[in-house]
Amino acid sequence: KPLTALAAVKFLGARASHVIAVGACAVHGGVSAAKPNPAGCVTVASVLQRKVIQLPGCPCHPDWFTGTLAHLLLYGDPELDRRNRPVMFYLQ
Repeated sequence: KPLTALAAVKFLGARASHVIAVGACAVHGGVSAAKPNPAGCVTVASVLQRKVIQLPGCPCHPDWFTGTLAHLLLYGDPELDRRNRPVMFYLQ
C-alpha cells in the first residue's frame, strides 16, 4: 500500500520524541499552501498538534539541521524563540 506524506507524518510524528520541520514547505506550507490551495497543503505542526521545532528556509541550511539534531542528542531541547525556531540559528 502506498504511503502518503500525510500518513507518514501522522504515523511517525505521533511516535517521535521530537519532531523537526525542515524547510519552508514543512514549516509554513510553502507556496503550495497559498490560496486557493487545491492540494490542501498544511504545516507539519498543524497536522500533529504538538510542539515541532521549526527550521524554515528554502532550502534550510544544512548546518541548521545538523546543529539542531546534534544539540538534541547531546544536550536535549534547544532554546526556541516564539516561532519554535532554535535561537542559535535564527535571530529574534
